[in-house]
Amino acid sequence: MKKSENEKSNAILHKNMNKKDLSLDSKKADPYKNNIIKQLNTIQKCFSELEPVLNRMAMKRVFSDDCNSLSLQCAKKCSSQAQSARSLMNNIETKYIDDQKSVLIQGLDERISYLEEVISHMQ
Repeated sequence: MKKSENEKSNAILHKNMNKKDLSLDSKKADPYKNNIIKQLNTIQKCFSELEPVLNRMAMKRVFSDDCNSLSLQCAKKCSSQAQSARSLMNNIETKYIDDQKSVLIQGLDERISYLEEVISHMQ
């Protein structure tokens, strides 16, 4: 089995980007996320509708013998791809929420560190 990494990987910033100037604007990111989810939903729906059609056509022997087994394989693949699209939609939603929380926590942590430093210099 393939080993999976549980660590979150950090993105490498371009040399012209300043890490302190980066922020998460969820109002701009939400439409992109919603568009991706909408497209994945369309893909999932198409594969889900295609699978029973291919199965029925194979059972009624619409195809030649060579293509009949191929149509059953395609129907099975459609079913698995529909499930993959469903899981991708769920993963995108949960990872987006997790990323929003981690950016917020990181920003608060940096702000607390800065305030602690200012307080320590005042004393």
